[in-house]
Amino acid sequence: DIRFCLYNGNTPEQVKAESRRKVPNEVLDREQLRDNPPPILVTNATMLEYMLVRAADAPILEKSQGKLEWVVLDEAHSYVGSQAAELALLIRRVLHGFGVKPSQVRFVATSATIGDNNKGKSGEMDEAGEKLKRFLAEVAGIDMKQVHLVVGEREIPALITAQSVSARESVNELPSPEHDTVAAHPLARRLRALFTEKEGTAKVARLSEVCRVLFGPSAPYNQIQQNLALHWLDRLSGTISPTDKEGKTDPAFLPLRAHLFHQTLSGLWACADPHCTYRGCEGGELDDPAWPFGKLYLEPRKHCECGAPVYELVACDDCGEPFLLAVDSGAHLL
Repeated sequence: DIRFCLYNGNTPEQVKAESRRKVPNEVLDREQLRDNPPPILVTNATMLEYMLVRAADAPILEKSQGKLEWVVLDEAHSYVGSQAAELALLIRRVLHGFGVKPSQVRFVATSATIGDNNKGKSGEMDEAGEKLKRFLAEVAGIDMKQVHLVVGEREIPALITAQSVSARESVNELPSPEHDTVAAHPLARRLRALFTEKEGTAKVARLSEVCRVLFGPSAPYNQIQQNLALHWLDRLSGTISPTDKEGKTDPAFLPLRAHLFHQTLSGLWACADPHCTYRGCEGGELDDPAWPFGKLYLEPRKHCECGAPVYELVACDDCGEPFLLAVDSGAHLL
C-alpha cells in the first residue's frame, strides 16, 4: 500500500494505463509523478537539481510543501571533499524547495565501507565513527549531538559439531560438503579459527594467512597454492546440511564476505624471440606453439633476460591477433 517512484534519467514521460495497473504502488512515469507525488522518491543528485529548477517539475514541489520528513543518503562514503560540500548545499536547497527546516527532517546516511566503527576501551566511538557523524551533521546542517550512529556487527554461528575427529590432514583432499563432515575436520576448524577472534565474532584474514594455515610459513605462495586455498574457503562457506523435522538447516560452516581487488595493468610487454628460454616453465600457459613471442613482462624494458629486445604487446581490434608494437626497418627492429 506504499507508493513510491524511481526518478532518474530513464523515467519515461508517460506510460500506458495497462502498465500502471500492473504495479499500482509504483509511479512509473513523470506525468503521474507530477500529478500525484508518492510518499517515497528514490532519485539522485542530478535529478534533484533538475527538480528544483525545471518548470515542468514544479508541481512536485508545490504538492509536497511541508511534507518532507526523511532524507536518506546511500553510499555515504562516496561523498568526500567538494562532492560533500556540493551535496550539503543541494540538501539545503531541497529543504527550502519543500518548505521545511532541518529540525523537521530526519537524516539517514548508510555505508558499508566507512571504517571499523567499533568502540574502544573507553567506550568512545573510534575516529571513523566520529567522521561519519560529523559528515552527516555538516551535510544536514544540524548539531552533531543530534546524530546517532548505528553500527552493525557480523556474527558467526556456533559450531553444531563440537568435537574434532581424527582425519587425514591432506591439503589436496577437500572434505565432503556435508556440514557435519566439514565441522569435524581439523584443517577446516583451524581455517575457521583464523576468521574468528572468539566464538560469535569475526575478523579479517588475508589470503596469504589462509595459505599459511594450509601450507605453513613458506611465503610467497604460488598460484596453485592460492587457488587451492580459495577452493577450501569455497567449500567451508558452502556447506550442505540436511533439513530437520522443523524445516531448519544448519548455517554455513564459515559464512564469508570477500573483498577482491583488481589492479589495472598499464600494458604488457613481450620478448621478440619466440624461442626465448625464459618464456615460461614447461607446461605453462606460454609453453604453447600458438604463442608467437617469448617471456611476458608487466612493465616496459629494453631487453629480455635472454638478451632479445622487448616491445609492447598490442592486439588487433578486429580479430584479437597479438602483435609487437615495433617497426621492421630491415636489419633491425626499432
